[in-house]
Amino acid sequence: MTRFTIAYWILLFSALLPIVCAGIAKWGMFSISRKQGGYDNHSPREWLAKQGGWRGRANAAQANTFEALPFSLLPSLQRISSARLKHAWIYCVSRG
Repeated sequence: MTRFTIAYWILLFSALLPIVCAGIAKWGMFSISRKQGGYDNHSPREWLAKQGGWRGRANAAQANTFEALPFSLLPSLQRISSARLKHAWIYCVSRG
C-alpha cells in the first residue's frame, strides 16, 4: 500500500489552489442579485474583470496559479515516478 507522502500532499495542494483562489474571489457575492452588483453567472469573466481590491487580487492569483500548475506538477510527478521505477527495478533484481 502506498503512503500519502509529503510530495503527494504538495501536489494535491497545488492542484486545489486555483479552485480556492477562485472561491475567494467570488466569496459572498452569490446571494446578491446581478443587478445590485452580485456575481453574474451569465458573464463571469466580465464580472471578475470589474472587480478590484482583494477580489481582483484573488482572481489574478487564481489565473496565475492555474497557469503555473503544469510547471509545478510535471517535475514533481516525474521525480515520484522515477523513484518508483528505481525501487521496482531494485526489487526485480533482488528477486531474480
